[in-house]
Amino acid sequence: MLFTYKAITPAGKKVSNTIDASDRKAAMQLLRERGLRTLWLEEGVNIWQKDLQIGPPKKIKTKDYAVFCRQFSAIVNAGVSIIESLSILEQQTENSSLRKIIGDLGAEVRKGTSLSRAMKMHKELPNILVSMTEAGETSGNLDVVLEKLALHFEKSGVTQNKIKAAMMYPMIVSIVAVLAVFILIIFVVPAFSQTFIDLEIQLPAPTRMLIALSDFMQKWWYLIILAVVVLVILFKRWHSSTSGRYTFDKWILKLPVISNVTVKSAACSFTRTLSIMLSSGLPMLTALETVNNVIDNKFIDEKMEIVMDSVSKGDGISDPLEQISIFPPMVNHLVKIGESTGDMENMLDKLTDFYEDEVDVALKQLTTIIEPILLCFLAVLVGFIMISIMLPTFTMMDAV
Repeated sequence: MLFTYKAITPAGKKVSNTIDASDRKAAMQLLRERGLRTLWLEEGVNIWQKDLQIGPPKKIKTKDYAVFCRQFSAIVNAGVSIIESLSILEQQTENSSLRKIIGDLGAEVRKGTSLSRAMKMHKELPNILVSMTEAGETSGNLDVVLEKLALHFEKSGVTQNKIKAAMMYPMIVSIVAVLAVFILIIFVVPAFSQTFIDLEIQLPAPTRMLIALSDFMQKWWYLIILAVVVLVILFKRWHSSTSGRYTFDKWILKLPVISNVTVKSAACSFTRTLSIMLSSGLPMLTALETVNNVIDNKFIDEKMEIVMDSVSKGDGISDPLEQISIFPPMVNHLVKIGESTGDMENMLDKLTDFYEDEVDVALKQLTTIIEPILLCFLAVLVGFIMISIMLPTFTMMDAV
């Protein structure tokens, strides 16, 4: 049964949320265990309570997981119990979706469920968080594991932000270019075309093409918008399918410059995740399963299945990794050295540091190449429009 409550935290902050309990008395007891002083409690969800989230669940970002793991590690390291730690984290977590999950985790742990098993009930939580939490509980080093996880999510977030920042400029330029062309064709060209028609002069082929395009866009602009919306929806559906995502990710790896960023970013995720999993005492096969979920490329994921299959048969990781030929040769060589010397974690850490820098370099190269290409494309479009407008003017001057 779901209850809506408003309460005051030990720090004096008012919070509103929902809680799942068998009855009202159980709900009050759960709130007291969390250290909350209840102001009011009612059955069901109160849609008018302004502090509650209305609409779709808020997305949990990598930064949210990093803050959660960092705070969780510090609280546990201070000797606070898991139940009290989760209660404190629930009160101070800003992301509403993550706050609700933490509340559910606390409720399950109070029932005697282990933290990792409670996490497995929430499929939205990253596999690396669940697996490493389980390893931390088994080894008794949960605070150390959470500290490593915090560092992992922080570095992953930095890499993701760098990629987004590198792609932001091309997107803005592209949008501005499309808007500029639309404004020229819909508003500027008709003013000149009417003048040319009134003068009854023979128009050059480029001008006739531009006027025809302008007339079509003015008359059927809603069809153009509809076509764009339909194409976007169809692409998203295709991309969300298994075959579509696989084909798209495979195609991305064939693009000259973008593939460089994709492969190096995947190599960085692979080495960082595998290093942190192995250092927590997890077996290689379990670590590879988690790594496969971290890499955001279905084509690479399928290739990694070959590596996991080989490891499950008792073979090493270096030979199948070299066989699939996905990552740069340096990854294959150092992994082979780490496997032969027994110093795999150290080699993976070195590879992670190296490819974090390589991703930065690759992103700068991508931005450097894309900028002039976009500017040239914009110059050609605007140049074509201006030449098409100016050519009849030259014709009139020759006639005079």
